[in-house]
Amino acid sequence: MIPFRIKTAYGDLIPCYDSSDVRKRYREALERYPSGALRSIYLQDRTVIWTQVGKIHAELVTFYECGTIKRVFPTYGKISAYHTEEDEYDEADQDRLVIGNSAVAAKMQCVYFDRSGYVKSITIFNKDRMNFATKYGMITTDLGAEFNEDGGLVSIESVFATELYTDFGTLHPFNPHRDPMHAEKGSLGFDDNGDLRCFCTVRDRIVITGDTGTVKEYVPRIEEDPYTGFPLWVAVKVILDEETIRVSLDKKTEEVWDRSRYRLIIDKM
Repeated sequence: MIPFRIKTAYGDLIPCYDSSDVRKRYREALERYPSGALRSIYLQDRTVIWTQVGKIHAELVTFYECGTIKRVFPTYGKISAYHTEEDEYDEADQDRLVIGNSAVAAKMQCVYFDRSGYVKSITIFNKDRMNFATKYGMITTDLGAEFNEDGGLVSIESVFATELYTDFGTLHPFNPHRDPMHAEKGSLGFDDNGDLRCFCTVRDRIVITGDTGTVKEYVPRIEEDPYTGFPLWVAVKVILDEETIRVSLDKKTEEVWDRSRYRLIIDKM
């Protein structure tokens, strides 16, 4: 059998034609936009895709309508009783990509591109790790990271033991309720200058002070899950901009403080 090939800007790709492998998912091998442009291709075999940031192994590739790559899934196996997540991790190859002025290497679950070609985010297997140097210290993640056009760090979910030395005090960022499906819109965020923009913590007290001293303290707490009865951390979330400090202990309540009148202090519990 001569396999059918699809011509793309990234080479000739062979869509899946044999689903007998226990890893194969039941999905269309090819998807197209209403215009006829290629939307996605589920590959027969893992294939090396060459991009402007390096080579990536791929089993599923999605495209923007203009023809540039949107997402690359290095592995896309079906998790079942016969093929576990551990098996899928073992199947994965380690890819090395150049992001801005540095290189990252990991077993990746998904690489998300902007239509102009730069990497917007990388999601990795949680058994793996990536490290990023910031002006506040090194950040290790077991989920992935989001980037800007220049390769700067936009957001990330840090591992529990992370310690950052900020202008407000020593921060131990961690989000116990992070989204494990992708690395976009992480709780630990930075602006284009690399300055701290937002964070969650379950290990630090957040203190708001004014001219007369301490005005208010926010302390992480543990609550019982109403559905399971298990204990759950309620993190303190802080969002910083040029004019305000926004602090919340849950999604329903947020308090806003004017930075011209109040200052933020991070104090370990």
